[in-house]
Amino acid sequence: MKIPKGFKLSKSILKELPAAEHAGAPEWLWDKSDGLCAICDRPLPKDGKEIHVDHRVARKEGEGGPTKLSNLYLAHGTCNQMRGNRPFDLAKPIVKFKLWAQSKQEIDFEDVIAEYVSEGNQPAKYHVSGGTAVLEANGYKATSTIAVDPATKTEYFFAEIPVTHVQNDEETQPRLIMPSHVAQLAEDFFYRPVHEPSNCRLVKKKGETVDLLQFDGQHKTTAQILLGRTRVPMKIYVEPSLEMLQELVVQIQQKIKKVPLSTSDTLKKLSDVIQDKLSKYKVSPGAIRTEVGFVLAQPRDQQSNMRKQFFGELCNAVLHDPGNELRPYISTGKSKSKPLSDKVVVAKIIAPLMNPQLLDEDIDAADYGRNFEQATVLLILNELAANMLKGKWTEGADTLDKRRAENFFYQGSIGWWMNEILIPAIRNTLLIPQGQKGMFTSKLSKEKKNRLKALVQELCSWPVWSTSDPDALAAMRSNTIAHVRKALGKYQGKEYNEFTLSKKVIS
Repeated sequence: MKIPKGFKLSKSILKELPAAEHAGAPEWLWDKSDGLCAICDRPLPKDGKEIHVDHRVARKEGEGGPTKLSNLYLAHGTCNQMRGNRPFDLAKPIVKFKLWAQSKQEIDFEDVIAEYVSEGNQPAKYHVSGGTAVLEANGYKATSTIAVDPATKTEYFFAEIPVTHVQNDEETQPRLIMPSHVAQLAEDFFYRPVHEPSNCRLVKKKGETVDLLQFDGQHKTTAQILLGRTRVPMKIYVEPSLEMLQELVVQIQQKIKKVPLSTSDTLKKLSDVIQDKLSKYKVSPGAIRTEVGFVLAQPRDQQSNMRKQFFGELCNAVLHDPGNELRPYISTGKSKSKPLSDKVVVAKIIAPLMNPQLLDEDIDAADYGRNFEQATVLLILNELAANMLKGKWTEGADTLDKRRAENFFYQGSIGWWMNEILIPAIRNTLLIPQGQKGMFTSKLSKEKKNRLKALVQELCSWPVWSTSDPDALAAMRSNTIAHVRKALGKYQGKEYNEFTLSKKVIS
């Protein structure tokens, strides 16, 4: 297998490798990888760049895994960063799960079953014998003493259930799955047993056939599925009333909100400084924590700065999200080797798409608006990467595709395109009122997501990005939208003046 020109071993790795393994080490590792990331199993970059070489068994203060070819692997830089300090066998399923979840934008437990559980959603068999519950599932048999809850008079028992027979309870608890929550639980369960079972309700069908519908603990069950466990502990309520379960779910959620694992997936990506302040932000029993309340809880002379800092952290969380496919094309610091800088991406692309106003809603809820917002902004960034950069921009090349990408991402042109073309088009296409600041703080339907993708694709396809006109290029390179508007005004056609979109986008 031919090794890419851009793939090299770092000096530190070569220095630590035994002398006998130096010759041909890059070729040996590339052949070993078969061109695939050892963590996510997806193809490695064909240009050989952004590839990490790391230890399968990690080194710990001089102990642990050696620096030998047999203990090294190749991985995408982002996958290796997502691994962090986790053992390889734990990191691999977690990273693959996170990448899959990001590709779906939003997932629930039903999605997890469809993706990870072969022959899932099966019914079970159930009967009672002398006060003992007998549960059978494809040859597996569990028996347990039946108890009765004194308050609700509901029967329940405890048993391990094969994951093939755990079903999603959409009626009682239609929660979204939070990938970071699952990752933390999987890491905990990797080292320690599951101390508290999940909850499901047993619904009788015909004869002894029953459905086991999980209404609480979807994250715990998902974490155990990722670890390859075939059975999960469960507290099973026998045909409970839905009204009682709704009250129970509320109690469970109120209890969960007291622990850090409930914090939204978006907030977990903020800086340690903000995380520390959020952990100290308390509310009275029964009240909810909000962005507005968080800022007002700070000393008066710090509130204005905190508002700005909080919004900046939200934008940076999108920038550094592992699912941001613009990342390989972003330079940091003084480097200008790539078509984008981190500052331009935040100021010109991410910030205009985000709601700058503080939200007055529960920041600890699964349907916290920033979770939806971040997912939609990432969708737009990834469409930009797919249409303007992937397979088109190559450092040092002199091609039409590369020139189009450079023209598109100059500060003036991307600022003009975002504020005067894309955002008004989004409002028009998705029927968002002009005065509404937060375009994406609620869940988008699959239809609207597809329309949004089609919109970005069409607006990226304009021929103006191929221009070599000196006046147009000077305006694009400037940092003033007015200059771009003036320079492109001489172009004729719908693409530049009226922005009439095709029927496939607005219909």
